[in-house]
Amino acid sequence: MMKRASVLSFVLLAVGACDSVPSTDVTTAEMGMWVFAEVGADGQADVTTGLTTDNPALLEVTYVNLEAGDTLSARLGDGAPQMMSEWTALGLYQYKTRFTAVAGGETLHVAFDRAAGQSAGGTQVTLPGAVAVTASAPSFAWAEGVTVSWTGGAGATSTQLAVNSPDGCFDSFSRKVDFAAGQARLAATDFMIRAGAQTTCAVNVTVGAVATGTADAAFGRGGNVTARQTRTLALTMTR
Repeated sequence: MMKRASVLSFVLLAVGACDSVPSTDVTTAEMGMWVFAEVGADGQADVTTGLTTDNPALLEVTYVNLEAGDTLSARLGDGAPQMMSEWTALGLYQYKTRFTAVAGGETLHVAFDRAAGQSAGGTQVTLPGAVAVTASAPSFAWAEGVTVSWTGGAGATSTQLAVNSPDGCFDSFSRKVDFAAGQARLAATDFMIRAGAQTTCAVNVTVGAVATGTADAAFGRGGNVTARQTRTLALTMTR
């Protein structure tokens, strides 16, 4: 199974240290919230969230670290809320939790509770329903390409395709597709073969059914709230 992680983490860590500020120094109206939830075939839902504010002096986003009793929690439907644990590196602050036995279709609620100041408990997104993914063939010729199809995924509005080679045969690539299309064609021109690559290559295609939600109106900087059901196909390509 492919390891799931926040793409944002990798991007920011590659660039360098991030600016951060304690939550006690910022009002809720000066913050924005982002939430990313991913549900895999194992029924586990990993939820990652963070709070940001603008830094006009540095012309960049500043990450907010929770202090003095401020907390973030998440719950599914009418279930009990789970406190989110802090993860930090180089000034990037994220807050994470995991749910198990998740089928899809549940509404995820994320709450920001403040010891002083305005709390914000209305951030939510409905998880897409379970998605089934198939390929036109488990093995395909590079010159002919392959078609990937999906069904299910109730509530999703877009599909994210991520294609990579476990053995380094070609450059990884990704694509966003209208979910209603139900399929996407991966052609020979999509696969940028690396020098010296073997003639038989492993190909992992991860299909994500994506739904969007809304951040609580108390966040003056708005938010970006998404949930994704993912499934991965292991294919073989020959040249």
